[in-house]
Amino acid sequence: MEATHILGKISARVSNHTTNIGDLILQTSSDGSTHADTMILKSDGNVGIGTTNPYSKLHVDGGELIVTGTSNDWQTEVKKLIFARSNRDSLDRHHYISSQTDGTANNNFLKFVTYQVL
Repeated sequence: MEATHILGKISARVSNHTTNIGDLILQTSSDGSTHADTMILKSDGNVGIGTTNPYSKLHVDGGELIVTGTSNDWQTEVKKLIFARSNRDSLDRHHYISSQTDGTANNNFLKFVTYQVL
């Protein structure tokens, strides 16, 4: 049986024929026949969403990066984007941005925190 409407696929693509290095590609299709690269995992570990040439560990192009919490409790839950060393522990946060509310839907705020580790 031949598939006539392929909505997506994951494939490998050689990026360097001399060293036989390649990338992992996620492709999607909106019409069932034309495929577009949606996400790429490069051989160096960089991930691209909306770009085929990511220049950092996570490169999102043409959209938003959304950070959500683990519950629906918008009144107390804090969402954080943490910038830290790879071998950090819970006491070793360098910088973070958090989104919080004081308990009302109309009073949300961002908090920018920086730590100096001595």
